[in-house]
Amino acid sequence: MSNPLVSMVIRPGTVLPNGTTVVASSMRNANQWIILAMRTDTSTPEYVTWKCIRPTADGSETVHGHYFDSLRQAVDDFYERP
Repeated sequence: MSNPLVSMVIRPGTVLPNGTTVVASSMRNANQWIILAMRTDTSTPEYVTWKCIRPTADGSETVHGHYFDSLRQAVDDFYERP
């Protein structure tokens, strides 16, 4: 019997429906993940952290984005977000 939560993990390298690529993800509670992603379709990379509401498994329910030009700032925000 497979664990349904395992299939719901958004892994690094996953391309989300909005075209961004997941760098990292972290479950914060049973129905919410924090996702760190990057856009590469701009002249300079853009980084974003989002809250991702479950039960969707494809990252299409992202809300409350924080946007950064610096990967360092985005990583700091990823670890600090509740």
